[in-house]
Amino acid sequence: MMFQVTPFASFMKQMKDLLYLSMYQRNSKFIWLMTIYLELRVGFIADGDEILNNIQVPGKNFRAITYDEKEGVIRFGWHEVFRWIPTKDEHRITFEVDLRDDVAQNTIRIFHEFEESPIIFINVPKRLKLYFAFDSQPDTKFNHQIFKLPKPTNPKANKYEKQIDYNMDLSVFNLEQKEKEKSQIQNPENNKATIFYEQIPINFEELVFQMNSQENQTGIITAEEKQTQFQLALQIKNPLKILEKGVFRINNYFINTQNSRRFGMIADGAEVFNNIPISNKDFRAITYDEKEGILRLGWLEVFKWNYSPKDLHQPWITFEIDLREEIEHNTVRLFIGSEESPIIFMDVPKKLKIYVAFEPNSDAKNELQLLKILQPSNAKKIPYSKIIDYRMNISQEEEKEIYILSIKQQKAGQQVTNSPTIGSEIQIADFRGIVSRIYTISNTKQVGGIAVVNSNEIIPTRLSFNSMINLKGIVFVLPEFALYMNGKLLWKRNSSSTSVNQIPVWTYLCLQLDMECNDKTAKFFLGEKLNEEIELGVSKLPPDIQVVVLATGSFKVYKSHKNEQIGQKISKLVEWIDLSKQDNEQYEQLIEIERKMPLKLKSINQIFEKAVFRVSNKYINSENSRRFGFIADGDEILNNIPIPGKNFRAITYDEKEGVIRFGWHEVFRLSPTKEEHRIIFEVDLRDDVAQNTIRIFHEFEESPIIFINVPKRLKLYV
Repeated sequence: MMFQVTPFASFMKQMKDLLYLSMYQRNSKFIWLMTIYLELRVGFIADGDEILNNIQVPGKNFRAITYDEKEGVIRFGWHEVFRWIPTKDEHRITFEVDLRDDVAQNTIRIFHEFEESPIIFINVPKRLKLYFAFDSQPDTKFNHQIFKLPKPTNPKANKYEKQIDYNMDLSVFNLEQKEKEKSQIQNPENNKATIFYEQIPINFEELVFQMNSQENQTGIITAEEKQTQFQLALQIKNPLKILEKGVFRINNYFINTQNSRRFGMIADGAEVFNNIPISNKDFRAITYDEKEGILRLGWLEVFKWNYSPKDLHQPWITFEIDLREEIEHNTVRLFIGSEESPIIFMDVPKKLKIYVAFEPNSDAKNELQLLKILQPSNAKKIPYSKIIDYRMNISQEEEKEIYILSIKQQKAGQQVTNSPTIGSEIQIADFRGIVSRIYTISNTKQVGGIAVVNSNEIIPTRLSFNSMINLKGIVFVLPEFALYMNGKLLWKRNSSSTSVNQIPVWTYLCLQLDMECNDKTAKFFLGEKLNEEIELGVSKLPPDIQVVVLATGSFKVYKSHKNEQIGQKISKLVEWIDLSKQDNEQYEQLIEIERKMPLKLKSINQIFEKAVFRVSNKYINSENSRRFGFIADGDEILNNIPIPGKNFRAITYDEKEGVIRFGWHEVFRLSPTKEEHRIIFEVDLRDDVAQNTIRIFHEFEESPIIFINVPKRLKLYV
């Protein structure tokens, strides 16, 4: 049967131009990669060579390098040089062509999925064109994809069985062919290609069982590593293409990135965030940080893969996403080179988009490749170390995670101290008019407790020990076994009452709220059966309250409502003191003082434009109101004393009183800044975004407001 050779005149010209760019660029770093899905012969031929089909013509010097994907035959011209793997519909053949000027030998290598063939072509011409040959049936078609690579694939671990020199004497093959034909006649059973292993699907029953029985891993990264992750806000690329109803491979390669860089996917329609956590946001991008080896679900670290590269080359990162409709569990798997990671994500959404985040500098960039394949890779032979349920309770996992953040408090005569960061979880419930109980179970050695605060009190998602005991309200603190109100110690268990041998591993703490009686009381109990009553309670609670569970590690919480009252023996009660009312009175007094005391102005001349910036500020020896923020370049700079008729639009934060202002107008009251915390302005002034914005963060917690459509050129205002 004669093959038709595709007349790719215009296409060849385009490919040739591209190849010229690669070949004649000094110190070129690019390698060409071509993936094919077609029938019969495909490969490369030297630019300028005569293009012939499969019918041999005596006297012609035909040197096209081709692969017959139906029979698994690799050819050099008309000569068969190797019989390899017949291609099944679900697999792909990839040619990797290295035409760089700065290598000793230009090569062509052939891959079946991730497996490289046992032969390599060396000394190939520096200028090549694509070659396709297929039958003339009307339903025969081809589908190819071409990519530029910054570096070649890792070399084959074992030596090649054959090394074919492009400039060799082809008459050698004539002698080999005669010997082969003679052998085939004598031993016809040997005339068979190597058969590739059958498709091995994933056993989802085993994965589900493993996922339900595995223990959650904590302390995946250190406190210092976690803190470093939040120091630089990454820029985000979120291509619009939706992946659904198939199996996809996404390859990514970062260039000129020095810091953290995350690559993965996010559900179509989900809100897109960068690496800076925002409280109360359900962020579930599946990403891999190939600098630190961290796999994340949203902001939560779920696994650290200590992948060791086989050489100095940076490998391609590949996600394989199985979004077929006919399977029960859709999955995401990660590969570095050809090695699969020890974890798998299960039950991912059926519609995903690509997510990339890396440092915001002009040199950093990334290259993406997207392939749709017919079948997923074979199931992993070694069991996965961890199965990640996409639908897991992220907020609970974050609270369970144990880590220590170093907080530096430089004061006169004091040394730097470290304090555990305590997570907070607000218990949403209507406590009015009923008796309710909130139970917690936590490790006795970890810091935590239960707090009752006013309903309008803003509680950070992370806070230090000092911040916890100074909450405006009451806090029962573990493992100190002490009751505080507004930072003052009310009661503490006598340490001599419990010996070391009697200290249990787990502490059961219960808060009873009686909002049914006139006194509106809060009483605390210890022990699994609530057998230890805390002898001091609190009365005269405000009608609208919120309960906050606090912990540095894993814990469990239970709630019950409309209970029978217990703890009648606890008769010693102290009355609730509402500091928020006192704060309002003090605030009004400060406003009056501010009107009479003009603030000194300081405007920095640096212009902020065309990028994303994070700016923080710290005042020293300032006792009164102090405002920090941004003002439009060219605007008149005014202080805190309002002037009628002036259009003053500085965006500022008063870190003493926790007031966010737009000009002279108060727009929101945030938490007043304590000495160990910092306020950060994040200013997005990129040209390619629809709206330029200013966002304000208190440590890692974002404020509930955002400024939009801000000027494209700003200056600091202090």
